[in-house]
Amino acid sequence: MSNNIETVFATFTPADADRITGVSGLQQRKLRQFGYLKSGGGGWTRFSLDEVARLLIIESCRKSGVPPATGSLIASIGRATEHLLSFAVEMKGAVSGTELLGSRKLPLSLPREKQRRFLVVYGIGEQDYIFTNDLRKLHYSKAEIGAAVLVDLKANASRLVDGAGGPFVTIGIKSERGVA
Repeated sequence: MSNNIETVFATFTPADADRITGVSGLQQRKLRQFGYLKSGGGGWTRFSLDEVARLLIIESCRKSGVPPATGSLIASIGRATEHLLSFAVEMKGAVSGTELLGSRKLPLSLPREKQRRFLVVYGIGEQDYIFTNDLRKLHYSKAEIGAAVLVDLKANASRLVDGAGGPFVTIGIKSERGVA
């Protein structure tokens, strides 16, 4: 038996993803058909943690009146899902087995100084977005920005943790039979 630490990330059924994100199974299929989500390639669909984070961002955009095609682009911007998941793994109940980490950092976490709570998209170009922690520091005149989409990545992280109903990252000791 080896003393290596192993991290296992949960996968989610369409029903799990619906419970977490509010995106119905039918809408999930449509998003896959149009290429906004990865296709399962036949068989039963399972979503990775990153894909559920992506769905949360797409749904957050949809609730703001943004169509799925644009929401999908927004979910792909920069490292939006990384920021969302970084907040999520720090929340109570998201990770089991943290005592095994000792002084090591949580999987998927970004250093605090690099975490950004808000994603603000203000155009259609590849550089027309900003990650920020303080919305008061955004200053644009009406001539500079006609409209913007704001995604609260920390609030979406909370939706992920609450909706998952239990840990979605498990840290354990690697054994020949899997995580112990």
